[in-house]
Amino acid sequence: MFSTGIKKDRLLSAEIWTGQGAAAQLGNFLQSAHRHNRRYFLLSDRNTHLHCLSRLDGQLPETCGEFSIAPGEGSKSLEKAREIWEWLQGEQASRDDILVCLGGGVVTDLGGFTASLFKRGMGCIHIPTTLIGMADAAIGGKTGVNLGYGKNQIGCFHHPLAVFIDPVFLETLEEDQLRSGFAELFKCALLTGDRAYEKAMHTHHRDTDGLMRLIQQALDVKMKYVRLDPEDHGARRALNFGHTLGHAIESLAMKRSAGGILHGEAVALGMIGEGFLSWRITGFCWTKLQEYTAFLKKYFPEPPLKAADADELISIMKMDKKNKGGKILFSLLKDTGDPAWDMEVEEEMVRKAIGFILKDQSSC
Repeated sequence: MFSTGIKKDRLLSAEIWTGQGAAAQLGNFLQSAHRHNRRYFLLSDRNTHLHCLSRLDGQLPETCGEFSIAPGEGSKSLEKAREIWEWLQGEQASRDDILVCLGGGVVTDLGGFTASLFKRGMGCIHIPTTLIGMADAAIGGKTGVNLGYGKNQIGCFHHPLAVFIDPVFLETLEEDQLRSGFAELFKCALLTGDRAYEKAMHTHHRDTDGLMRLIQQALDVKMKYVRLDPEDHGARRALNFGHTLGHAIESLAMKRSAGGILHGEAVALGMIGEGFLSWRITGFCWTKLQEYTAFLKKYFPEPPLKAADADELISIMKMDKKNKGGKILFSLLKDTGDPAWDMEVEEEMVRKAIGFILKDQSSC
């Protein structure tokens, strides 16, 4: 088990509790945040209701109402947000009340979004139950829903009051969910530096102690960039490494099948392609690119892509939130720990990166 105790950080308005037993601090936090007549509401998905709610062990008030959604990206929609608003309205919730979000990135993105707009903004608390939620989605105040097959096209910044990151929830995850979350941890390691990168290369996604060390490492780098650039106008965009291609791959997979692919699977492919762009454009080390490409391809499935998909992927990338003036912009790496952002890349080079993902060595 994770043995270094609970660590408490603060990121802007959010208290962030990390470590074994962090979730058991929820009740004390709610008592300290209590105001006269304040009420609490729970947003979960059907999996977290079944497997995770009991692990909170009475930390929520007995009067806490619950709204449970279907798991998966299909629930990140304006239609589902409206259902939640109507539920809160029916419960006579006020802006002084708090929405507690128990789940992965879908739940915290959707919950943060609905909380940000209900009565012009109610408070929220995130309890991430997936590795990807712990590593990324629950931290930093980004909220959002999808528009059609476009990822996170509608959203805003709404920082939670608190985030509780507890490895007890990792025990509920299937193998593919752990691998998916590991991709975000690996991205943060690349952004941190050589020692972090080597640590990630030698950590197995079933090693809870190792994962918690990587989670803290990921939190440290994410908090660094969020403090520098809270609303994602500059330096924080470094955290998007792997996500321009990754989101396009994820959107295309969602369009073609109901299940799509997991976010982390798409980001892993994105890091391979954007690592290639980093080598060609910003001088990232070819040997290191080959090393981590082999590592990621060992753990993640073959991409659901073919070379003929390049036009559609580029079309999707043109809708990316980071773009300016109609140009596709990428966050790349000059080296581990040395990112570059707002890098304009020509379409032909993007095609070469897609070929590299597909093992087309002629792309080089």
